[in-house]
Amino acid sequence: MKGIIRLPLAAAATAIAFASASADNPTPPDNAVRGIERILTALRSAQCYNDTVRFTVGMPQLSDDVVYEVALRQIPAPDDKLLPCSYVIDWQLTGRDEPSRGFSAYFSGNHYRYSSRRLQEYHYEADSMAFRPREIGGLKGDGVQRTAQFASLLPTLLADEIENLAKDPSCTMTLNADTIIGGISRTALRAVRHLEGQERTASEAEMIFDCSTLLPVRLHYENSPGTVSEQTVDADYLTATVGDPAGCPALTEEQLIATYPDVFANYRRSNFRVESLPGNPMPEFALPTLTGERYSR
Repeated sequence: MKGIIRLPLAAAATAIAFASASADNPTPPDNAVRGIERILTALRSAQCYNDTVRFTVGMPQLSDDVVYEVALRQIPAPDDKLLPCSYVIDWQLTGRDEPSRGFSAYFSGNHYRYSSRRLQEYHYEADSMAFRPREIGGLKGDGVQRTAQFASLLPTLLADEIENLAKDPSCTMTLNADTIIGGISRTALRAVRHLEGQERTASEAEMIFDCSTLLPVRLHYENSPGTVSEQTVDADYLTATVGDPAGCPALTEEQLIATYPDVFANYRRSNFRVESLPGNPMPEFALPTLTGERYSR
């Protein structure tokens, strides 16, 4: 079964190309379509989802991998037209004497992201443009609620990624609905994207899901393989839990302030004062001088 078969994928309202995962045990094309639809449904409907992810980035020119610990929380918000889920993402860059930490959160048209002693806030009622898709220089971009660091690890946004791969004519996808990985039955989805008009592979993705819940277990990406910019990304989901939505309260700003009191007290613009700076590193800045040069730190 070496050829490519094009089939309609109802959830994507487009076509998807399948190649066999292995010559001896391919998933039949019709079953593959239904299998992917089930994965999309499971990812988008995960109720009161919490998980911890080990996120690893490797590059040939780096002596050591870059490793993050990421905590995810997702709550479905089907009536939200900007993003069908609320979330909190807490991350930490490990392997340093002083780990770097940050977080992102979105709910009800409000987005917050904190990193490098800087808190950014976006509120739809005050600035709707930040939340809208945009196109700059021929490149399309998503709103801030979708572009936060590690947001692509959330089940809902992972479903969007799979759907976008299904729409990409340069991408071939393979589903193995029941395979053994590490001695455990898993569902595996593989996507290979080729450079337009060329045989060279632009990227490869392997997504492993729990057979029963269809929640992610591991993601593996190879970007620009065989080139000087080659990059390997692995995301291992370690502690997935889902709960009763009735016991999963909606996210609020009060909850965020209670969780990150120092961040909101010291780095919020509305109360960012000189009095809050003693004992902290001097903030980064870049300002023009009277002689036409620039001071920066």
